[in-house]
Parts: sequence; C-alpha cells; structure tokens
Amino acid sequence: MKTLRALAFVSLLILFSFLVSAHLDSGEDLHKDGYILDFGYSPSQVQVTKPASLLFILVNETTEEPINYSSLFLRISSEKEVVFSGSFLPKNGGVSFVYTFSKPGKYTIDANFINGSETLEKGMYDVSVSGESNLIYYLILGVVLLFLIVSRVFLIKRMKKGTK
Repeated sequence: MKTLRALAFVSLLILFSFLVSAHLDSGEDLHKDGYILDFGYSPSQVQVTKPASLLFILVNETTEEPINYSSLFLRISSEKEVVFSGSFLPKNGGVSFVYTFSKPGKYTIDANFINGSETLEKGMYDVSVSGESNLIYYLILGVVLLFLIVSRVFLIKRMKKGTK
C-alpha cells in the first residue's frame, strides 16, 4: 500500500511540474511584409531530453489580429541533419506542440505559414539546446544493475553452501 501511495505522489509531482512550466518563456517576433511571425518556446533554457513547448502564430502587423492560415510546415534542423519535419493544422490561430531534442547544439526551425496552396510567409528561428546526452546516465545505471545482479547471484550461492 505504501508503494502505491508513493507512486501516486510521484505521479502528482510530475504532473504538477508540467502544469507549472506550461507558459512560454522565450521567443522571437519576425516582422515581414505586413505580418508578425510570432514564435515562442518554453523553457527559456531548452535542454536535452526535456520536453520543450513550441508555439507559432501569424498576426497582421497593423491590427495585431491573428491571420487565418490552413497549415504550418515545420522543419527542425541541427547543424548536421534534419531532425524533424511535419505539417500542422492551426487551432485558435496558432500551432503549438511539444518537442524533445535528443542532442545538444544549435538548431534552426523553419516555419512556413500556408493558406491553401500559397505560402503566406516563412520564418527562420534559432534555438540553442544545452546539456549532455544521457549516455553517461545509462552507463552508470548499467553498472549499478550489473553490481546488483552479481551481488544477488553471490548471495544465492552463499546461501546454498550454508544449507548443505
């Protein structure tokens, strides 16, 4: 029963941490040809293997009213390769989604706001991702697990010798 309570408590803590960090901390507005291409992300310090919320909105530069568009094509590229590309349907005037970067480095996000077959505007944004890959943590975890397995085998053999 204690294990179930502890698991529920940890689950609530994780859920609460996601709810608290659900605001956008950083971003960039591009002013182009009568539009404002609004890009925001959270947290402001994007880190490897931690989810980042991304938000894209297209606004009329004069009225600051959202522009209706039919889709948003996104491409996220590292310095070496394209790591994600896809199309999204806007909801309530924008597109938001969560992405987890697997490696540290500088990434470029290309956003194409499309209406029908016409590209209304294109934006390009840079995001720096900090942190180290999880390889070291997996290695430590592997060593600990190996130690536990060897210890258990040793204890079982020792117990068998004691019963003879």
